Amino acid sequence: MHPCLSAPVSTHRSAAFPAPHRLTAVILSGLALFAGVAGAATTAPPPAAPAKAAAPATPNAPAAATPHCAPANTVSAHVVALDQQFWLNRLGASQPGGMIFALERDVVPSSGSGPLTAGNVKLRDSKRPRPLVLRANVGDCLDIHFTNLLNPTALSFPGQTATREAGVHVMGMPLRDSILSDGSYVGLNPSSLVSPIKGPALPAGQITYRLYAEAEGTFLLYSTADNYSGGLGGQLSAGLFGAVTIQPKGAEWYRSQVTREDLELATKHGKDGKPMHTPDGQPLLDYAALYPAGAKWPDGTPIRPGTPILRMLDAKREIVASDLTALITGPHAGNFPAGSADPVFRKNAIEPNRTEPYREFTLLYHEIFTSVQAFPEFAQGTTSTTLGPTLGNGADAFAINYGTGGIAAETSPTASASARRGTASTASSRSSS
Repeated sequence: MHPCLSAPVSTHRSAAFPAPHRLTAVILSGLALFAGVAGAATTAPPPAAPAKAAAPATPNAPAAATPHCAPANTVSAHVVALDQQFWLNRLGASQPGGMIFALERDVVPSSGSGPLTAGNVKLRDSKRPRPLVLRANVGDCLDIHFTNLLNPTALSFPGQTATREAGVHVMGMPLRDSILSDGSYVGLNPSSLVSPIKGPALPAGQITYRLYAEAEGTFLLYSTADNYSGGLGGQLSAGLFGAVTIQPKGAEWYRSQVTREDLELATKHGKDGKPMHTPDGQPLLDYAALYPAGAKWPDGTPIRPGTPILRMLDAKREIVASDLTALITGPHAGNFPAGSADPVFRKNAIEPNRTEPYREFTLLYHEIFTSVQAFPEFAQGTTSTTLGPTLGNGADAFAINYGTGGIAAETSPTASASARRGTASTASSRSSS
């Protein structure tokens, strides 16, 4: 079962960028697809050209014409897959057998030292587990350098799959070069999944997926290696999914959720050395600011030299932040060019300032079939109480961005009694947030 994915652009306004009321949405669920842009005019498609005889198919044929890729329009992302427990809510529901994607720069050896190796990896302590979001602009080439750091053997937690191969498959984005950029193992095609250890048939640990950002939208990203595992969703239910959001040509992307320390580092200073502010007290930001030499994340992990504070793309065009939220602007952190041919910016009487920067939220709706419940009464199929089968239907098994509501657990008298008795079940270890 594929997770549902919806990526709306918020109507909220920020002090830094007064975002217009712009909405885009893509929903993926099974084989159903909906895409819309609020306020964008629709036009009928041109008449289809006369059909031509199809060329014989070859297993390694590119899925689309190879675009022109140069350093100026190539975006790269270094992505890893790892085993990572995550909490679903503050009541105690969790996914102890979580398997997630993350940027390689956001993980550290779980042993505390040494190189990153399969099974010896975790998110740095100040990085919360969240679905991975990559970004690119229309016309960009996207290179995803993927490393499988899953433990070679499944961990003894609910949700772990015996399949340890993994890959990055992006639904709807054209491939470049060959079918090896598909992140799949289908039919007679060669496998583009990778194993955490060397195997006779699969690539050894690493592969690069080369994609092309042909059109705006939100595209589901997930591992296709195991989507079933007993009917419980496999790697999808464990958390190996995310999204790629394609922005208008020329867009810039900035972090929209930062710490106070980050904001202070990015604030401009006057000749007197004091922070500069707008007349209403908002900080004047240097959107190109970099972390100073020797800077560290709150958990003490060193920040790599040249890492931008607000920009999500560094000078080498590598993605350095995979946040679910972002501020999307035109060139130089300003408006998008007037008269743009992009349908998103067409005139709209209700929203006349459509070329202003906007705030983006990515929402992924997904099933968590193998989660550990905060209270044992809510475990699927439990018979610990006479209401077990009924309470199981209120379990925390549906989530948004790795988070569940816990409404049934909060309101159930049975669960409340369990809490008073101290019998709430929790996972064996806590992941940092």
